[in-house]
Amino acid sequence: MARIFTKITLATALALAAGVLFGPVYAVPTSDNKTPPSAPLKVKGELTLAEKADAPKSKLRVGAVVFKLLANKPGDTSYKLTCTGGRKWTGTLNTLKKGPGKYEAKGQRNFQITKTELIGCALRSMSMTNNAVVALASKQFLLTGKALPN
Repeated sequence: MARIFTKITLATALALAAGVLFGPVYAVPTSDNKTPPSAPLKVKGELTLAEKADAPKSKLRVGAVVFKLLANKPGDTSYKLTCTGGRKWTGTLNTLKKGPGKYEAKGQRNFQITKTELIGCALRSMSMTNNAVVALASKQFLLTGKALPN
């Protein structure tokens, strides 16, 4: 039979002896963990309201909310986009690496311009613990004369 010798401390020997005499000994986690804690997710945003430049202002047309989510970590980032006039969208976008610690996702949502209206939008990151607003924007959309269908 081969003998294996292991160098142990007195405390370890006493703990092992206590386990033999008094039952199992359970390890207690220590705070000596060498792995640094992961940084919390941080998300910023960019938001633009737009329409086709050459679209006639006298006709109903499509407007767009174009946005970016900029994160410090890769992965899926959930968002909620709310605009005046009852316009609401939610979704999840996968961020792509743009540089060290920089990840980006892009999205666009379309809406109908049916009247002269000031449209304001708020973009929220639903992936952060506080569901923070990460971008705000507004734009005046004009509809001149009588609205005619396209």
